[in-house]
Amino acid sequence: MIFGLIAGLITVLASLPQAVKTYTTKKAEDLSLLMWILYASASLSWAIYAYFKSDKVLLVANVITLFINSSVLIMKIKYITNRSD
Repeated sequence: MIFGLIAGLITVLASLPQAVKTYTTKKAEDLSLLMWILYASASLSWAIYAYFKSDKVLLVANVITLFINSSVLIMKIKYITNRSD
C-alpha cells in the first residue's frame, strides 16, 4: 500500500512542473503534441482500469494526472493557435 501511495504521488508530481511552466510562460512550442496526447490517453486508460479494479489509490492518482496532462495538452493546442508570428 505504501509503495502505491509513493508511486501515485510521484506520478502526479511528474507533470506538474511542465504544467506550471507552460501556464506561466504561455509558451508551448517546444512540447511534443503527440507526447502529451499519449500521456493523457495513458492516464485515462489507467483511471478506467483502476475504476474497474476498485483501486482507489490508483484511480485518484490517475484522475489527478489526467487533469494535469490534459491541461498541458490544452495549453499546447491553445498556444499553437494563438501564435502571432
